[in-house]
Amino acid sequence: FDWKPGCVVELKGVSSSGDREAIRSAVDEICTVKDLYVDYSRGQPNGAIRFSEPSENVKDVAEKLNKGEVKIAGEKVESARVLEGDDEKKYWDTFIEFKSKQIRHRNEEKASRKKKYRR
Repeated sequence: FDWKPGCVVELKGVSSSGDREAIRSAVDEICTVKDLYVDYSRGQPNGAIRFSEPSENVKDVAEKLNKGEVKIAGEKVESARVLEGDDEKKYWDTFIEFKSKQIRHRNEEKASRKKKYRR
């Protein structure tokens, strides 16, 4: 996985009524970039928004969410910031580890299914 610095907005204190769709909808109100991914699980207090390329949009989204100018599911997040340095590296290391396990698990399932059908 290849990643670029300055592309992740960390969200803290997301409302319990928030979900990926609500986060995406809030971002779409203020951002023309459509090539992004919302890294969030329903009910969790924290999440992230990953952009494919660094740009002013990334900083703008973080700033407007942080100030409460844009709300998620009608509520202000506790904080939003663009990850940098060690925090950003830690985010990407965790993400890459998760995706690698997911891919490995999928491949093991496929291999297991093939063995069942060969018998």
